[in-house]
Amino acid sequence: MTITITGYIIIIFSIFFFLKNGIKRCIIDPRIFILLFYWIFWGKIENIPYNLSADILLAVSFLLFWFSMILFSKLKYSKITNALTNISSRLEKGEFTPLSHTLQIKLVLVVLLYCISDIAINSYIYGGVTNAMTRFYYRLPEQDVPQYYTSLLSVFSSICSFILFTIRLSNIYFKQKKALFYIGLLALLFVTFPTGSRGAVLKTLLFPFFADIVVICFLKGNWKSLLNGVNFVVVGVFLFAAFFLTKNRNKDFDSLQDVSENLVSFNINEGVQSYQDKEKDLMMWEYYNAYDQYGNTIPFYPITYTLTAICLNPIPRSIYPNKPLGIGRILAFSRDGVYIPDNKFLLMNRSSFAVGICGEGWINGGLPGVIFYSFLLGMFAGFCVKMYRDLLSYSYLNLMFALLFMKCSFSYIRGDILSGFTQGVYPIIATFFLLLLITKLNRISIHF
Repeated sequence: MTITITGYIIIIFSIFFFLKNGIKRCIIDPRIFILLFYWIFWGKIENIPYNLSADILLAVSFLLFWFSMILFSKLKYSKITNALTNISSRLEKGEFTPLSHTLQIKLVLVVLLYCISDIAINSYIYGGVTNAMTRFYYRLPEQDVPQYYTSLLSVFSSICSFILFTIRLSNIYFKQKKALFYIGLLALLFVTFPTGSRGAVLKTLLFPFFADIVVICFLKGNWKSLLNGVNFVVVGVFLFAAFFLTKNRNKDFDSLQDVSENLVSFNINEGVQSYQDKEKDLMMWEYYNAYDQYGNTIPFYPITYTLTAICLNPIPRSIYPNKPLGIGRILAFSRDGVYIPDNKFLLMNRSSFAVGICGEGWINGGLPGVIFYSFLLGMFAGFCVKMYRDLLSYSYLNLMFALLFMKCSFSYIRGDILSGFTQGVYPIIATFFLLLLITKLNRISIHF
């Protein structure tokens, strides 16, 4: 294994954080998660040749990102913080109390309603329930639907994860029964698994269970709440699903029976070996490839390309057919020799690759693009870190918003930037407006 320059910097920063703040404070610090994800994707290589010039650029990008994040995490964003805390206080009155059994049932019903909607919409897109539940990246859509349908499903999937976080928080802190939580969690796994995304499956597990970490590190709970037999079984199920998807990525399943037979015969060691063989250095290989090609055999994109794509992304493609694509999809299309994909090709190929902040900055104009996006996303990460700190309090909704901002602070480190940004920001916006709508409805009901 070769540790990159960025990897050595991460090790130094991590040691400093742990010595200064201690384990419990570090575990709930978004900056530690940023370091962790940088280490996973950009801290080391094992089976590919080392590229010194690309590695130096990666380290420069990381340092620019890090120091701009630190700078902007020290500023105040009072208006935004007040807007979020005010809406929380309107809906949560009084002390931090356990969620009632009735409220937990209502929240789980919201999760189940999302799951039913997910199956229904994907059944329409892929031509039947069986096709929807066996798509696994392989199956192509049979119906041309607006992209915002699937974008909305992704946003509400994230919101459901944070609903389960809230239920889990009450269950753990106030020692309540957890049956409703596990029903909601397994239902969410059921509709996430057919997407074929290992990352989506693991996020479905990790965000609700972050409630245990919050209780232990912030609310002074006990580690025993996390270390029990039921949790080990649940974690085992999710890991089994994740490694199954690793082994069977892009595999064609004819029926649900075919999936179930493969699940029964699957050995998790096969998934581990598949990850070792196919994906261990995948991110660095993609980055090195982009570094070598763009500016040489492929022209750079304009420096503002990704920023423009982010700003225009909310506009449906049906209204603006030629709106910019994310760099991740452009990289995927270029593998097929397609550099200007039409709408038909967009429907047939939904793959996406990622090269991180540095790689995407390089594609956006070379060195100026690396500097611009490293600083810009560091600034944004600093804002998210500050919002997380300010919202971390004895309030379910504030804690949920805090966790949303924590996720947002590192959602684009792997990339592509457009996908990471939308997956982080859109759930915050949607949650805010949903809660705002609820407060308005409460006021109307009071008046009547």
